[in-house]
Parts: sequence; C-alpha cells; structure tokens
Amino acid sequence: MDFIQRQGILVARYPLQHCLRYIRPTTILDVGANVGQYGLELRSLGYRGKIHSFEPFPTAFNDLQQVAARSHPKNAWQVHQFGLGEREGEAALNVSRNSLFNSFRGPLPESTALCAGMVTSKILSVKIRTLEIVWRELNLSGERVFLKMDTQGYELPILQGGMSVMGGISGIQMEVSLTPLYKGQPCVEDIVPFLRDLGFQIFGLWPGQGLRGEHKEVYEVDVIFVRL
Repeated sequence: MDFIQRQGILVARYPLQHCLRYIRPTTILDVGANVGQYGLELRSLGYRGKIHSFEPFPTAFNDLQQVAARSHPKNAWQVHQFGLGEREGEAALNVSRNSLFNSFRGPLPESTALCAGMVTSKILSVKIRTLEIVWRELNLSGERVFLKMDTQGYELPILQGGMSVMGGISGIQMEVSLTPLYKGQPCVEDIVPFLRDLGFQIFGLWPGQGLRGEHKEVYEVDVIFVRL
C-alpha cells in the first residue's frame, strides 16, 4: 500500500469524481452501456458534458434509449446500437442470462459455476465498428475524451481498433481481470503494460463488484488510467 501511495495512485471505493475534476473531459465514450447505468452515474456526479453510449444488445439498447432521452441537458447524451472492436463487421454476442455479462467472448465453465447469470442463453449476431472510425464520424478531434469500457473481457480489441486516436484520449476506465473469466480474455499482466506503452498510468483502482470466490477472493478490479 505504501508503494501505491508513493506512486500517487488513488485507492478508493470509487475515484471517478476525483478523476473527472482532474481531466475535465468534454466528451465521454461509454462502451458497453447496457441500460445506461454509467451515464446516470456521471450525471449524478455533476458531469454535464457530452456522452456517447454504445450498446449492441437490442433489449438493453431500447432501455438505454429511453434513459438517455430523459437525461439533462437535453440531447447531450447520444446512444448508438453497435459494439466496438478491432475491425468493422458483424460479431457473435454471447447473450447471458443477466445482460450485464453479455460478451463477445464466451464465459469459462468455472465462471458460470460461480455465477449462473453468466450462462449463455443464446448467441446473437450484432454490428461492430472501430473506435477509429467512430472517432472521425463524431468529430472528436480537439475534444478532451474519457473512454469507459465495460465489455466483459473484450477491452483490448476495442483499444486495438483505435490505435491511431489513442493520443486524443485523456483517461480510460475499465474492469481489469486478475484471473480469466472469459475465453481468451487478457488479464492485468496484459492490459497494464499495453496501456503503459501508450502513455497511460494508473490513476485509481478499487475492487470490482463482480464475481467473488469461495473465500471472497477478488477476481477483477476497476481501474482508471490517465495519460502521463
């Protein structure tokens, strides 16, 4: 803990508000928005800038649309019915019993044994686009952009689909797994060096609210990275 504090890393229950004051983003990209929980959290913390939420699952997207439409300031929260990834096209979405666990990666057997909500109920083909193309279409050059990803192990392909625009991103929030929960999922030893090479350092971290084992061990942490 002393080492973490000497590095200036904020260890807290939820350091997002502190980070928003530090970065002062003008646009937040909410990837894996589900039904709008993160956007509502941003508004409750006083953020009134632009939000772009991305959700490929039709049922969740319909709820997300309604939540965003009721938000203030009016028209500052836009929603998009597709996922993000390494390339443009279609991708197979594993639809879970609990839509919070929907992923482009299949859950591992040990994960579904821990949490029945992770069990895949069906596979749905959905549209997927790249961060690079979306960035151009939304005309984000010159914006202070904060990228949030909650995509159940699919964060690295999203970053790889936006390598040319990484210099325009001021901060990133994502879940980082300490042990794989999905097939082929990158974990902390992959994610942290990847982002460090792109010029990001850890700003804050806190234990994830997701799966816990028999002895309450933590399987994932939520991490905020900021540009050095």
